[in-house]
Amino acid sequence: MQSFQKTTWLVLLLAVGIYFIPEQQAKAAPISITISPSSKVIFSQVRIRRRRWRRIRRQHWDFKLRVWVRKMSGWTKLRTYTMSKRKWVKSISKRRVCRGVMGKTRLAIQVGIFYKNWWWNRDTRKWQRNFLSVRQELHTVQCGNIADDLPPGSPAPTNGPPQNTPDSVAPPANSLPPRTHAPPQTGTVPGDPEGQHHGTNDHHGTNDHHGTTTTPPPPVALGRGQFRGYLRSFKKLSFDRNRLRSLKNWTSRLNGLKLKAWMVRRLMKEFSFSKGKIRAARRLSRHILAPIKTRHLRRIISTFSFDQYKLKAALYFCRRGIADPLNLHKVSGEFSFSSYKNKFLKRCH
Repeated sequence: MQSFQKTTWLVLLLAVGIYFIPEQQAKAAPISITISPSSKVIFSQVRIRRRRWRRIRRQHWDFKLRVWVRKMSGWTKLRTYTMSKRKWVKSISKRRVCRGVMGKTRLAIQVGIFYKNWWWNRDTRKWQRNFLSVRQELHTVQCGNIADDLPPGSPAPTNGPPQNTPDSVAPPANSLPPRTHAPPQTGTVPGDPEGQHHGTNDHHGTNDHHGTTTTPPPPVALGRGQFRGYLRSFKKLSFDRNRLRSLKNWTSRLNGLKLKAWMVRRLMKEFSFSKGKIRAARRLSRHILAPIKTRHLRRIISTFSFDQYKLKAALYFCRRGIADPLNLHKVSGEFSFSSYKNKFLKRCH
């Protein structure tokens, strides 16, 4: 009888333990990641429970952290850290995270294990080990205010209420009718609305009644930090077709910003073959900061090896305008054959 009671109590204790263990595990996660940004730095902390840490050390795993940030060109890895202790605390500079970013961006911290064999990555063309992501945390970081300027050609903003009001909204009782130009009259009836203009209306200025024409703002060049951020990811691409696809997506998100001549030349140098390079020149010529100087044009076409591609690229950029057309004879020195020199001088104005 006593043995039966002991067995019953053991079964009850085991059932209660099995019932409460999942709740305790849910409350205390094995790996916790905390990201808290401030005005200048972003505090990040990773903590691992003792039981999980003992298991990691027993298995001799390489436990590492990856810090990612979302840029215009995609996710960029800032740095990889190796966890040698159970608790990892790091202050990441907000200036580094927000470099080349306008508005908001996302920061991610991955905790994972490097294990098993090495494998060949075709994108980076390097041998690397497998990475098993165990936990990941995302956080949105505010990187300053977004520019509130308007694109070129936008109408001038109006500070007053809209001119065309709906029919259901009646004007106030003390409102006056809009002032209009009346033909010259010698005699007017008192109380007539058009009688407010005595005699001729030549004393009224034209700017009081007609909308002013606004000139579009000057083009703005892309920042050096934003360009270098994209160039780092652009160098990692392996084939020209991938470079052209990335260049097309990137230029479509410039939002009116223009590229300087040295930026265009730096991007074209990354292409391996002339066919891909001439396609890139055609696309980049639409986003270059015009008018372009002849010395810059000469440096751009010097990236090509053959005269036929040099001529095509030169004509692409000539259509955007030349700042000093009297120095075009200096650009013709880049051509090897006189036929291409004459074509260039004839068609580029």
